[in-house]
Amino acid sequence: MSERVIIFDFDGTCTVPTTGADESFLHAHQAGFAELLGKTPGWAEAVYAQARLLICANPEHYGWEINGQIVAPALVDAFVEAQVCAQIILKKLGEDVQSWEVRLNELYQKNYLLYQTVFRPELLTVFRELRALGTPFYIVTNSDPAKVQKRLEALGDDAQWISPLVRGFAKKFLVTPGPENVPEYTFFPGLHRPVKLRKQHYYDVLTGIMEVHQVSWNKLTVIGDIAELDLAPPVAMGSYGHLVLGPNTPIFEKQWAETHPRVSTIHDLRQGII
Repeated sequence: MSERVIIFDFDGTCTVPTTGADESFLHAHQAGFAELLGKTPGWAEAVYAQARLLICANPEHYGWEINGQIVAPALVDAFVEAQVCAQIILKKLGEDVQSWEVRLNELYQKNYLLYQTVFRPELLTVFRELRALGTPFYIVTNSDPAKVQKRLEALGDDAQWISPLVRGFAKKFLVTPGPENVPEYTFFPGLHRPVKLRKQHYYDVLTGIMEVHQVSWNKLTVIGDIAELDLAPPVAMGSYGHLVLGPNTPIFEKQWAETHPRVSTIHDLRQGII
């Protein structure tokens, strides 16, 4: 039985965004979106810029929609931003956004491996220290684990023992009817909408890890850069959480993390394993 288990999100937590990588991803997403609609890349670039202006004017009003529900803040990273801008454009064109979810996900998956991976400078130090201490840890991601493992190859020989710790397809974005023992929603300070907590796929991944190590929720620490996706669901069940702050962290997520008794904000992953 372990004293604690640590869960790391991948994108934006183990990695750091860069302006060049973000721009390259967004341009690729725009070009692919334009092709799906029979438009030019120039048209897509212009309407994406217009959509972003709408978001910046009222960031709390917009977000990534799945099955008609907002599940993540709009500008928290380039991946979400691209999806939200596309959804805004589709609405303006009179399209049924839900009918486009599969195509937008395919577009995201196509461009995901093109994103230049830059790992946090302290990442290997943190992972090696946890390994030396015998503290179990995992990387839990929405992405295909094989794609994340491919990106981990940049870590060299360390990737051989880190890659098996990846758990993918967590679907932290997918709101489900259960588990029924999970509160349906919570609220973040300054955010007008409820934050949905029932994410069956995410809970299945986490409880599977907990069962292996025979720990309860209060022995689980989750580290992530998007409070709504990574932290709020497990924290609602009793886990601890650390919100990794970045240039695009929404103020309402930061305020939630700073006021919750079992959550804190960090700038460096080393702060999350003390």
